[in-house]
Amino acid sequence: MATTTNYLLYKPDRIDMVTEVDASLSANFVIIDTEIKDRADEIGTLASLTTTNKTTLTAAINELDGVKLEGVLTDLDIDDNAGIEASKLAIQKLFKKSQAANPSATVDTYGTAVDTLPVTGYVSLIPQAIDVAFGGTFGTETVTADITVTYSDATTAIVTKTATAIGTTAFTNTDLMALIKDGVYINKISVKSKSSIASSTATVTFNHFGIYL
Repeated sequence: MATTTNYLLYKPDRIDMVTEVDASLSANFVIIDTEIKDRADEIGTLASLTTTNKTTLTAAINELDGVKLEGVLTDLDIDDNAGIEASKLAIQKLFKKSQAANPSATVDTYGTAVDTLPVTGYVSLIPQAIDVAFGGTFGTETVTADITVTYSDATTAIVTKTATAIGTTAFTNTDLMALIKDGVYINKISVKSKSSIASSTATVTFNHFGIYL
């Protein structure tokens, strides 16, 4: 006796005996009943849907499709494996800083460090350009200016610039590359300076801009 391709239902032929036909039809109904129950179990109960509309799966899916365009994402909605491009979330924000971090009055001693941290809602800083403006009144001295970045793995990198007279020193691409480390992000930029003489009247201003991410 021939059978159908997908569910192997029996296809009675007119030459089959009546008893054979009866048996094959009974077997067909068992197969059909089992398959319908299996599909219903896979789909689940409409009443158990958490959507407002529970009439059909199509209606429930359409309801969720509308929510995805209107909902607000929170930190809990996105984990480390989400794979969402930052640009699509529009989470970049520019920063531009001009920070005075002058030498201390003590010879070869750094003055108070000035930190730049990500603002609320952001976790990292990406410096794009930096320059160090040496000003004030220089004596016979060397002023040392440090920019230190702290990475997400708690390691650091430092770029140092020095001056013996008023002027501005811009970071080169090589300098910026020295502040970048593969596989981590920068979560703090610190600037500070010191002088080779006591009671220096030189000033140091760090100008930098970049991106909060």
